[in-house]
Amino acid sequence: MDHETVLADWTVDCRGRGDFPTIGEAIAAAEPEQVIDVRPCTYSENVDFSGKSLTIRSTGDSSDTIIQADGGTVVRVASGEGDGTSMTGFTLSGGTDTTGAGLYVDFSAIRLEDVLFTDNRGSYVVASESGDVEMENVSFAGNSLRSGALVYAVRGDIVAHDTSFECDNGAYGLYTAHGSAYIDESSFGCGAAESNFWNHTVGQIRRSVVDGAIVIESETDHYDDVIAIENSIVHGDVSANYGSLLVRNSVVDGKVSVTNTYTLTTIEGTILTGATCAISSALVVIPDTDTGDTAVPALVEPFVVRNNLFWNVPRSNCVGADYVGVDENIEGDPLFADFAADDVHTGPGSPAVDAGPEDTAYQDIDGTRNDIGVYGGHGSMEGGW
Repeated sequence: MDHETVLADWTVDCRGRGDFPTIGEAIAAAEPEQVIDVRPCTYSENVDFSGKSLTIRSTGDSSDTIIQADGGTVVRVASGEGDGTSMTGFTLSGGTDTTGAGLYVDFSAIRLEDVLFTDNRGSYVVASESGDVEMENVSFAGNSLRSGALVYAVRGDIVAHDTSFECDNGAYGLYTAHGSAYIDESSFGCGAAESNFWNHTVGQIRRSVVDGAIVIESETDHYDDVIAIENSIVHGDVSANYGSLLVRNSVVDGKVSVTNTYTLTTIEGTILTGATCAISSALVVIPDTDTGDTAVPALVEPFVVRNNLFWNVPRSNCVGADYVGVDENIEGDPLFADFAADDVHTGPGSPAVDAGPEDTAYQDIDGTRNDIGVYGGHGSMEGGW
């Protein structure tokens, strides 16, 4: 694979033809901000960045440069490592720690590129506490979890682009709390499990395919937390309690339900299918944050629901009047190319074409009126943004 032109300060080769035979020895010798090149091999060790913001990169790629731990955490970044800390081109395997079997981050930062997590066992494969983790072309497959999450992040930031989460027997692909998360062009293969649990977290899921439910929870005094799902396919229910939800130019194969939303929830330009009733909201009860008293219930449906296509859904609204025929919501067959294979291009004559919001800000990337579905708007699954 291609690497930056920056020359390495140290070279690791398990065959003894580099500066060191192990990654750990190279880290011990390195100064912060230095670069360590690792030649393809299987390295039987656990790696700790030891407080140094280093670039550790394979001269091959993740398929032939393997860090095989004998239990514990494969890689630790937990001593204040800052921006500029990175690993590129590795398979991380053999971790068995109950938290962070593959990677543990604590008050530190790391960027991962071309990394495969496999054959790790524990509650979490990646655990981050008050850390910042950026993932580019990262894959999770063949790990064994004890009802935990592939990625568990608390009070920090998670960024994932072109990342594949295969949940296997874990409860979640991503569990994030009290922080932010940004997921782009990624996939979650979680089947019947809850693929995402966002607890008092703000962020986006866009241009992604999510197989499994998305659960969003916030707190009574954090009404402005916003989760946006844009230009994505979701096979599963989307439920939000507190905060607000934006679902735009997507396909939801399940029910959308929102409870206790104090700010505006918007569903627009989206194809909704796969549920007996598509959209549900519960009675909103607004507490007085100064006295703790409960005010009079208000706003049974605090929703903007416009320019959506309801496909094969017996009821568009679970608790009130039908949305179809109001605010340019329509029903019909979107004429997908192959829905079972997630090819949701719409065919000739589809009612979804040019049926999204007319506002200029919603135009498709070719300048025409917004199409309902994942290829509509300036953030089409195939480009834009």
